Amino acid sequence: MAPRTESPRLVAIDPDALARETVATLRAHVAAIALPLQPAYRVTIAPMLRPDGSPPPDDLETNLGQTVRQLAGFACTGDPGDWEPAEGDVAEAIAEALRAAGTPSPALSLVIDAARGRAMIAAGDAVEARELAALAGLSATQVRALSRSGDLPGELPLSAEEARAWLAARGVVT
Repeated sequence: MAPRTESPRLVAIDPDALARETVATLRAHVAAIALPLQPAYRVTIAPMLRPDGSPPPDDLETNLGQTVRQLAGFACTGDPGDWEPAEGDVAEAIAEALRAAGTPSPALSLVIDAARGRAMIAAGDAVEARELAALAGLSATQVRALSRSGDLPGELPLSAEEARAWLAARGVVT
């Protein structure tokens, strides 16, 4: 099957760049919301100096930047860092990223689907076509076609064990 063409592949995603992009998107969104208040109010979205007067933090040092970076790292490599995927840490990070991003970029959507799939497998839950597709570099339509043709180890949604085995056969580490 051909890889997804409408969105990037996990291997092409840079967690730091995605985190910066997501923080910048949130800043632009907040600024756009503030526009109707002008000219009575002026809202400025700019990094603040640290309390000691040193330069402002990088976008990666924000809570959102750290969350998106770790979420992308987990989605891309399976390394949860200090998170416990089966305990809901990934779900909380996904919710935070979605609240902040509004409409997520294609790259953030892919990361969210892949992270959700990894968390489902870690928790022993069944995995749907969308999450399998994100991890395998396919579209959900392609995964459903594989299911219909009998090329998946079970019917959708796949059990965590079936998903792990199918992904491993495709070279995806879970």
